[in-house]
Amino acid sequence: MIKIEDFRSVDYTLLKIYYLVFKHFKNNLLKPFDTMPLKDVFDYIAKKIKYVKDIEADEVFSSNAEVLKAPHITLLSGSGDCDCKHILAAAIMKRKEIPFRFVITSTKPNKKYHHIYLEINLNDEWIPFDATYPQNEFLTEKPFTAKKVFVDEGNKVYAKAVWLNS
Repeated sequence: MIKIEDFRSVDYTLLKIYYLVFKHFKNNLLKPFDTMPLKDVFDYIAKKIKYVKDIEADEVFSSNAEVLKAPHITLLSGSGDCDCKHILAAAIMKRKEIPFRFVITSTKPNKKYHHIYLEINLNDEWIPFDATYPQNEFLTEKPFTAKKVFVDEGNKVYAKAVWLNS
């Protein structure tokens, strides 16, 4: 688990997220997902991994902290927030050799980012994979006021594109 006390730097947080994916994607606890169809992976993460806010951050550290769990820890605990759920999803995609990238969005009028999920590349098209909540639909994107896409190229993680909607 990684604790980020100062959550002002989204770029730094994304570096840590990619680090957790690439460090832990070979964990044998993730092996059952290797042959599972993508829809079943989505349903498992959305419905079997309970969404919980960073309780650890609120209770143990400070309200300004962000807790990032390794994918197998999210799996074993059976719970996580949007970043922990998608660290798990990204590790599974890495195992399946499906290209992925992280996306942060806002649905707020002030366009402050508050949500993260994956986009996966299927047939040369980037498709949303947001398994945060049980009611989310497979490969469907919710409306947003701001969106930033992050890509990983070796040791460099950077924002590739930004969209702002009115």
